[in-house]
Amino acid sequence: ESQNGAEMFIIQSGEIEISKVVQGNEVTLAVLKKGDMFGEMALLENKPRSASAIARTDCVLMVINRSNFNQMVSTQPQLIFKLTMTFAERIWSMYRQLENANLSDPVAKMIDMLSLQIEKQKLDLNNLLSKSQQTELTPKDLANMCGIANEHQPKAIYEFQQSSLVKIDNGKIFIKDIPELLKQAAFYRKQKQEQK
Repeated sequence: ESQNGAEMFIIQSGEIEISKVVQGNEVTLAVLKKGDMFGEMALLENKPRSASAIARTDCVLMVINRSNFNQMVSTQPQLIFKLTMTFAERIWSMYRQLENANLSDPVAKMIDMLSLQIEKQKLDLNNLLSKSQQTELTPKDLANMCGIANEHQPKAIYEFQQSSLVKIDNGKIFIKDIPELLKQAAFYRKQKQEQK
């Protein structure tokens, strides 16, 4: 975060956590996996990086500098499509994260943020083979994504774990009923809008 960068990266294997320090707390913005890219804004705009990228696992990255990027854009039009889709998804995700930031109850924030992670997967809810899903997120990951201050996290995590929608399996969040989780998160957001 705040360093200059002249490269972007495409994840070949592993997981990268994108985080940003907000009011003294490190907030997880995203967890990226194989095929995802990051660092493209520094490459395109020639400005300091807006967030940090931290390897959560061993990773193999494809590094693309400006000259490689220009060559790839002219010879691989699918890269432009991928960048456009990435930007569109990030704008939508930022809008949803702003909605999440407006929620005041920490558990509602965590349920909504978990819902956002499911929405990003673009699952066909009508054709789900299973309505449950194991995630790679820990409750602490989720609290960080919500921007919950470190001193408030233990209580928020404890209360989140009491929800009938989730259980913790080997330290990771297991969603018991995806459609019900999405409904609950939508209810929290609607309730907040009606309070305005």
